[in-house]
Amino acid sequence: MAIIPDANVEGPIAQLPSLNGNQLTLMVAGVTVIADLNTIIRTPTRQLNLVEVADPTPFPGRADPRFVNGTALADGSYDTTDGVLRADRLFLQPGEHVLVGPIANPTAAGAIVNGVNAELTNDPRIPSNPILNEFGFPIQPDSIPADSTTAAEGYYDGNILRAFVITVDAPDAILMTNPIIQPQISLMRARAVDKDGTYRLDIRGAVTLHHSPGFQPQEIDVYRLDDNNVSTFLGRARSRRAPGTAFGKYDQEFRNLQGEPPIRVRVINTSAMNQTSADLYVDL
Repeated sequence: MAIIPDANVEGPIAQLPSLNGNQLTLMVAGVTVIADLNTIIRTPTRQLNLVEVADPTPFPGRADPRFVNGTALADGSYDTTDGVLRADRLFLQPGEHVLVGPIANPTAAGAIVNGVNAELTNDPRIPSNPILNEFGFPIQPDSIPADSTTAAEGYYDGNILRAFVITVDAPDAILMTNPIIQPQISLMRARAVDKDGTYRLDIRGAVTLHHSPGFQPQEIDVYRLDDNNVSTFLGRARSRRAPGTAFGKYDQEFRNLQGEPPIRVRVINTSAMNQTSADLYVDL
């Protein structure tokens, strides 16, 4: 009998998680998963605590309690003595449904995609962002060209796609924050691969270039964020202008970083006078 590291499970949540003191137990694809105060628990858009996961209040449009019949991804170690997976990280969502197609009637509340109403969620457990452009920046809905290609991600309740995020290919749409006065940076992906005491980190995001004469490349510092927001410098990325737009993209891989992968990553555009930052939880 032993503790086996690097165990994980992804699958449906069969029943309402039970909370006993500071220990949460849930069944995922037949595997008993235990989370505690040290477990990083999150949904697509925010971090949750143990009490929030155990709360049976249904999500809007769903009859099932909380995350029941939703999807979980647990990563941690498997205890062969007790037959349980002790989660270091736990990702939860009530559904995993996607619409990709032309947009119609975009508003602050959502849009119609492929003829289906995609409504941005206002549930505090999975709060949504405003509609974003393909570079990850909030845009004014009334400036989105008709039929722009759109991706809406969320859960379908039988009538409405309750969207966590709606992203539109609309580089000319007006940003909600003036990018000349306030340069912006997004972090759309952060993924780590853990191996033998080191890890690889892949990040991807974008910057606004409206403030930069000639749309010059931007230097982006990358930090790991640990408990209590302690930050450690990891390296630097450099943006490249997306042709025909006022945006720059960055896509950087860092290899052989020492230690365990971070919980979150922060990026800062050091080239802008008003240095802006963005944070994102790391996927494993």
